[in-house]
Amino acid sequence: MPVRHLLAACSLAAALASAQPPSFEVASVKPHKYVPGERRVVEFGCAPNGRFVSLGQGLRTSLLWTFDIRNKPHLLAGLPSWVDTTDALFDIEAKAATNVSEQQCREMYQTLLADRFHLVYHREQREIPVYALVVAKSGPKMPQASDSDPSPESGVKLTVNGSRVGAAPGASAQDTKPPKGWTMETLATFINLGQDKPILDRTALAGLYKITLSYGVSFAPGVPTGTDDPELSTALQEQLGLKLEERKEPFSVIVIDHLERPDAN
Repeated sequence: MPVRHLLAACSLAAALASAQPPSFEVASVKPHKYVPGERRVVEFGCAPNGRFVSLGQGLRTSLLWTFDIRNKPHLLAGLPSWVDTTDALFDIEAKAATNVSEQQCREMYQTLLADRFHLVYHREQREIPVYALVVAKSGPKMPQASDSDPSPESGVKLTVNGSRVGAAPGASAQDTKPPKGWTMETLATFINLGQDKPILDRTALAGLYKITLSYGVSFAPGVPTGTDDPELSTALQEQLGLKLEERKEPFSVIVIDHLERPDAN
């Protein structure tokens, strides 16, 4: 074969290889045997050595992870109703040929979902109803945290439905010290729990703030909060000088066009 033809063939092979989506070397997908009343063992994550595992999980969790929107579930739409049923739990294990980054593992998992669950999706701009966390007319009532603050106590004290939340809310798994304070984005992420619309930080307040907040929230229609504390919107205004505003904002949303239950392997 002439050299020029050989070079062209090599270039074509390289181009085809680079066009292939990244994928795991081996993968196993099995239905999870759910037993009502039995404590369910769950595991989820991707290790640097390329091992991915999702045990006893539904697909919503892993889809939010693979698209890197775990704290932004409002950016995922179009999931079929069967995804959230107890007979749609799976044990998924996979291994890459080499060490991988978190982002590479996400991309490999998308390939797995396309192969085994026939995932098809697209992105589109949508106006989404949200709660905007903004500063009330009275102004913020939270002191700003400072590195020079000598207090060893946590700058974040949260009580939800009468129970204190965590020994050190806001601390990472590697950091055992209580946080000096929270950003408004962290606060917005935390108070999303139990709300019918996503809460987004629109305060324009920078830095860390000391947060002392007590409120009640119902996690299901008709379920009492079990506390005399005010509901979230009232507590935010009275205790922190913040408020929630209903509005619509444009977002790039991932829309699921097709998703199937996998064949047994």
